[in-house]
Amino acid sequence: MSGSSGSGKNTYIKNNYTNCKVVSADDFFETSTGYVFNHNLLGKAHAQCFRNFISFLLENTPLIIVNNTNTSVIEIAPYVAAANAFEATIELITLIKDPAICAARNVHNVPLSTINRMEQSIKNRTLPKHWNFTSIKTITQD
Repeated sequence: MSGSSGSGKNTYIKNNYTNCKVVSADDFFETSTGYVFNHNLLGKAHAQCFRNFISFLLENTPLIIVNNTNTSVIEIAPYVAAANAFEATIELITLIKDPAICAARNVHNVPLSTINRMEQSIKNRTLPKHWNFTSIKTITQD
């Protein structure tokens, strides 16, 4: 999955997939009292997310969804490399939504200026031609 904060990635996953494993950096910040984000731990959160992804690949999990913003090639690259190493098929789904709507509804209080940068990063992203995607979908939502 790819899309700015508040673009509807979680809802899209819930409405379109069953029997899948979802990995997300956000999971790192879930506590018994709710979501507690700490920017200083973001690197650890992404490392844990990637370890979880590798773990599911090792278990031959049929469907693994990476539920991060994945706005740039740099963010997507480790997952593509690992999936290719395990000969997994890869589908990239990018959700595009009006940045003002994303800013108003994202649960992480990401400001509009940051969401605008995320949307620009997605629009400027050029995926390497040698990446073996089964499909690439961009879904623009109202």
